[in-house]
Amino acid sequence: MIHHRHKNSILSGAYYVEAPPNCGRIVFETPLIAHRMSDFPRYAKETPFSMTQYAVDPSPGRLVLFPSWLGHRTETNEANAERIVIIPTGNDRDSLSVTRGIPKKAKV
Repeated sequence: MIHHRHKNSILSGAYYVEAPPNCGRIVFETPLIAHRMSDFPRYAKETPFSMTQYAVDPSPGRLVLFPSWLGHRTETNEANAERIVIIPTGNDRDSLSVTRGIPKKAKV
């Protein structure tokens, strides 16, 4: 999925109803990448506080909440089963949606 943010919202999330192994993680990207331009790669050490991306493995029943301004994307579903996610968007118009991550190998 394309890197995106959720506008007109404060809080976003994903609740995994069905999440088979290898169904695609949600990947968050730091909004502070421009501040790392002055890092010296030879001396910079990757830590949880300096990571440019952070991925969350989906599992059935897992709820992931995050601020809507945080850029993120979902990896391709490489499983042989669907990933079903309920997405509370946090705005009045479309407060809830359900997405189905169709397996990459599935015939459509």
